[in-house]
Amino acid sequence: MEIRQLKTFLTVARFLSFNRAAAHLHYAQSSI
Repeated sequence: MEIRQLKTFLTVARFLSFNRAAAHLHYAQSSI
């Protein structure tokens, strides 16, 4: 597992939303 994947997972868990996590990380939602 890469750092980026772990950071993404933790952000999704924190926001409880893929959409909000993607916006926070400046990623496209489909990449999450």
